[in-house]
Amino acid sequence: MDPVSLSAAIAQAVANANPELSKRLDDGEDVYAEILEVAARAHDETRSILQAAVDSARRAGHSWEAVGRVLGVSKQAAQQRFGHPQQSSDGNVPAVKRLYPVNAFNEMTVLREVGKYGWHSVGFGVRFHRIELSAEQWEHIRIIANPKAIHDLEEQGWQRIGEQSFPWAYFSRPLHAPRREGDPPSDVLRLIRGDAAAGR
Repeated sequence: MDPVSLSAAIAQAVANANPELSKRLDDGEDVYAEILEVAARAHDETRSILQAAVDSARRAGHSWEAVGRVLGVSKQAAQQRFGHPQQSSDGNVPAVKRLYPVNAFNEMTVLREVGKYGWHSVGFGVRFHRIELSAEQWEHIRIIANPKAIHDLEEQGWQRIGEQSFPWAYFSRPLHAPRREGDPPSDVLRLIRGDAAAGR
């Protein structure tokens, strides 16, 4: 499938997720926020598809260098971004939840707090971060994206979170220290929603 056909197919799939939205384009600006939210959920899904494709390529014998070459990143960046997820302390698959609502003014403060308790961002969308629980503390950084800054951070062990969200790029990395026991402060805890796939 050529890139144009793939783009059209993805756009059609996003439109089909809520067919009523296209009928309401003249209803005012609120409908565009809903379209953004659907697109953000689609972005989460394509990220999961990409992760599954990387896992399949690895099981088929492709090296991290080969994976990185296809994705246009270094071997190290590919492994950091798509390697096996951190396991929770009981060895089970990590819990994944949604941090919502957050915005450009408070998201880094909130991520700093949840990072102390083992939560780290693995994706983001309109006013939310998808967060995953591990046994260690994490730190997060947000930069104004440019290729050199992104490359430098990846060389320092930072893991890219999703794709660029103009003008920002987000990164996380483990601190190799046990997560704090208990829950984050109540003002942060109230932002941690149940299922990451859930809406508002």
